[in-house]
Amino acid sequence: GGNCCADLEERIAELEATTERKGNRKVSLTVYGTVNETLLYVDTDAGHTKDFRTNNIDPTRFGFVGTAKVSEGIKAGYQIEVGLDSYDALKGSRDVEVRDSHVWIETALGTFAVGRTTTATKDIAAISVVDLGSASKSLSLGPVGMLAPTGIVIDTAYNGRFDQVAKYVSPSLGGFSVSASYSGDDSYDVAARYAGEFGGFKVSAGIGYAYVTNGVWAASVQYLSGSASVQHATSGLFLNAAFGANDAKLDGDNASW
Repeated sequence: GGNCCADLEERIAELEATTERKGNRKVSLTVYGTVNETLLYVDTDAGHTKDFRTNNIDPTRFGFVGTAKVSEGIKAGYQIEVGLDSYDALKGSRDVEVRDSHVWIETALGTFAVGRTTTATKDIAAISVVDLGSASKSLSLGPVGMLAPTGIVIDTAYNGRFDQVAKYVSPSLGGFSVSASYSGDDSYDVAARYAGEFGGFKVSAGIGYAYVTNGVWAASVQYLSGSASVQHATSGLFLNAAFGANDAKLDGDNASW
């Protein structure tokens, strides 16, 4: 029995040494995912249809996040996220979309990211201390939510987007943080956010500005949007509010609305 234990201890020591050489004690990998599927039934004067569908705003997806400690106070990592579109009867399959694929480095000065990821104004008009964002995207009636009868599911234009960006997010100071992203072709986003709790109330708010060029319908569009949310911690009562405004410059005549 003694030789067995000695061999086992030697093997454990060998594995620990190998782990240290590879640096695995400094690197972590998180695998995550969510399933968002529904049976959609639409009944109109023209008839009714049934369809299985995911929500292309908040779709069925999976992803990987890797994080490594570079040195004291500095971390780096990457994120890859893949989403599945709704089943296409004509194709007989579902499209696979790379939603997020970026690398980042976090220091005491903030977080810097490069690649395909969210712009600085992403979800700026959907801030909620009670996390209603996913529910509103999944259940809203009309062209924005899960129940869009046309099958066109898009996020609100005032709520940022995924894009190829270079992005900076500041550290939180007193509950406040700022962020900025550049998407190429002179498109950029800036945003400011706050989250805190005082006097028995939870408060979260944000405001953002986006300048987007080469849109489908216009040469450039400016978006100003934001939202705020407050909840009484004891009773659970809450109030959410959001706003948005845009100004589009059309090709050729510089007309706007």
